[in-house]
Amino acid sequence: MKRILSAGLAGGLVVFLWGFVSHALLPVGEMGLSSMPVNSPLLESMKSHLAEDGLYFFPGKEAGRKQTEAEDAVWATKYRMGPTGLLLFHPTGSEPMSPKNLGLELATDVAAAVLLAYLLVAIGGSTGAQVRMAKQVRIAMVAGVFAWISISVPHWNWYGFPFAFILGELIDQVVGWTLAGLVMSLLWRRAERRAILQAERHWES
Repeated sequence: MKRILSAGLAGGLVVFLWGFVSHALLPVGEMGLSSMPVNSPLLESMKSHLAEDGLYFFPGKEAGRKQTEAEDAVWATKYRMGPTGLLLFHPTGSEPMSPKNLGLELATDVAAAVLLAYLLVAIGGSTGAQVRMAKQVRIAMVAGVFAWISISVPHWNWYGFPFAFILGELIDQVVGWTLAGLVMSLLWRRAERRAILQAERHWES
């Protein structure tokens, strides 16, 4: 367990740092995103008409009751005509990048890396160090692709997320988790070498 936790901590830190690089230093984090002007009248209109935090789907159906067939037909017509979309809305502001957000991101990255470390150990096998390391890195890369296919692709399919945004998510997930797998595998390999050296010294003494 100590082996998994220590590797998960290192892997999570790698993913966290990669997230900083991809979003702050590279254009990956901005792929597919469009900005609304600071002085847009739409902002004031939303404040007037949307009072609560929420993820708003539009055109929406009235919550709390089942619509009639006629109402469903009207909704379907409006949906076909457009506009359609999702609006993530917060009526009150917050810090753009707070310590709480950064801490939570790091914690979730570490938690995910611990799960990946468990998976790599569970299916690592008894092959040689070089082969096992390559296998672990490939598995980590596939885990990144799995996360992307299972979460991001449905957002593109069902809600029309911009393809460039989904592509950026693919780069983010695959690169981040491949790097994490590489670092974790290197740590384990170094630990194995250290254990072998200690055993050899023990037998020699």
